[in-house]
Amino acid sequence: LIGQTAQLKFKQLKPELEWDQSKFQEYYFNPTVWEDTNVTGADLKGVDVVFSQSGTINVGQPQIQLRFSSEGRKKFSELAKQNIDRPIALFLSEDSFPLSMPEVSPDLAQGVIDDPVISGNFDIKTAQALSLQIRAGALPVPVEILEQKMNLNCSFLIVVRKKNATKIVQFFNDLRCLKIQEIKQ
Repeated sequence: LIGQTAQLKFKQLKPELEWDQSKFQEYYFNPTVWEDTNVTGADLKGVDVVFSQSGTINVGQPQIQLRFSSEGRKKFSELAKQNIDRPIALFLSEDSFPLSMPEVSPDLAQGVIDDPVISGNFDIKTAQALSLQIRAGALPVPVEILEQKMNLNCSFLIVVRKKNATKIVQFFNDLRCLKIQEIKQ
């Protein structure tokens, strides 16, 4: 995250491009194959690491749950319907690689009722890292990460500058608590 301006965007493959798993690497490393959608980090209320429930293929596997606002859920549901069996990529910046490229399942495309999840072969650390990156991109202000430190109380320390205000965003070890504190200058 160091040095990235975090502004999360959900992008879709350009319509003229074919998709199958063999093209994953080609599309992952080529940001020009993606186009913007109307879904952004501003549409998210939160992001959590959850574990798959009974009745799913990999019970107990970490997943990333995206909690959308009401309007965001409508927009994401439309995006999912347009991209059945195709990936939606999550980008933090225009010139980087996607954070994730989950493929839209036919079940999800029938309409987003519950909070959608990104599933994959995540271990808990990988799931927490992806959740943290998505959460940073969902903050209500553009975030430039100037410094990242580790200490006993805080996993990540991110300095946020917007206009003349400086804030510190701390992501605690359990990655569930987000604290924004204004610094008096």
